[in-house]
Amino acid sequence: MITGERIYQVIDDYWAELMKFRAQYHKQKPIKDKLAQFLQKAFDDDPQLLVRLFWMDFERSEIELQPNNYGQIPPYYHYFILAILNKPNPYGTELACQMLRHPKQERHEDCARYLYDAKDPIAIPCLIEALKSDDYGIVREAALALGNIGDPKAEPYLLDLVDKYDNDEVYREDRIDDAYLIIRSSAFNALCLLNSPGAQRKILETLFYDRDISIQERAIRHLVLNMSEQAIPYLEQLTGHSNQRIAKVAQEFLDQIS
Repeated sequence: MITGERIYQVIDDYWAELMKFRAQYHKQKPIKDKLAQFLQKAFDDDPQLLVRLFWMDFERSEIELQPNNYGQIPPYYHYFILAILNKPNPYGTELACQMLRHPKQERHEDCARYLYDAKDPIAIPCLIEALKSDDYGIVREAALALGNIGDPKAEPYLLDLVDKYDNDEVYREDRIDDAYLIIRSSAFNALCLLNSPGAQRKILETLFYDRDISIQERAIRHLVLNMSEQAIPYLEQLTGHSNQRIAKVAQEFLDQIS
């Protein structure tokens, strides 16, 4: 049976090999792949052990508070979490939810992306909490995960994000920071994934106008792909839209389905 000591030793050995080929990606990749395979097998054989090792190293490591010297081995938990979150599984889902609630945010985006794939409704409360983050990347990934899980409980939170950032300040032409634009676009995409009754109403409202033309185009694509029975009359109206880009998109879709 594999032990924690053996796992640590294998990581150290592989790291020593990697350091022989610094800045040589093509030589490092097979070494990294072998390490990933070893850790994945270790997780498959004893998932509780790898989860326990992760938390032990994660909690004691202060690496994010210190300069990282080149050549210094990263904290072991970086390796453990990649194996645990490699594919949907109950241990990974529980870990991802716990991490999203942890004050250290370094892996929050990764965890939200994992929960997108896992599609487990148990993650909904922690993903809703993650929407309050001050890191736009975390909010973006949490919103998309909520949409992909498909539980209607996410609907009001996603609608709120789309409406919250629908204002002149966010869309000011001289604005340098596009974080709010990204959040709003991701939240709308999440509504399309969710496809709940409230989401459908918002999508239909957006067909004829949105200050973000990419969101408007996304609404048209959703109409054609997911609401095909209603699509033709809407598309016919949109071919006469004052915005030539929207009119062209509508005509192209109309030609495809007519």
